[in-house]
Amino acid sequence: MRIETDSRYDDIRSPAVARRVRWEQLMKENYGRITAETAKKLLADHYDVYLKKENPSSRTICGHFELDDGSVPASGGPYWPSGAIDGKVVDTKMAKDWQFWAKWGSSCDRNFDANDFLTEHPQFSRLKGYLPDLPAQPWTIFPTKK
Repeated sequence: MRIETDSRYDDIRSPAVARRVRWEQLMKENYGRITAETAKKLLADHYDVYLKKENPSSRTICGHFELDDGSVPASGGPYWPSGAIDGKVVDTKMAKDWQFWAKWGSSCDRNFDANDFLTEHPQFSRLKGYLPDLPAQPWTIFPTKK
């Protein structure tokens, strides 16, 4: 029984549902061919399965809630300043060596500038001084190789 939430599990407009559907598509398309480099590209995916086009938003794997206009249910509201802000990838060899790829910021390398965002969306002015910039950083191996 689903008593922990009243969210619909089949509403493709929902970020959780759309992202699950897109992951299933990407896994099927890339089955048996996923490398660490492929996984990095998949994390940067901007295909919106609801609109059936490239459209960075909360419904895409890369997760850009800050770009949604409010028409998405359960997205937090129009232009909500959140989303996927890091990426992590590991392959078998790396796991055996206790390493993984990681990056801070969006997987697609889109930078988030808090001042620009707050200027464009003054409804979030209360976050000035608290909302950080999130410049996309390069993919890096952790722990770093010796």
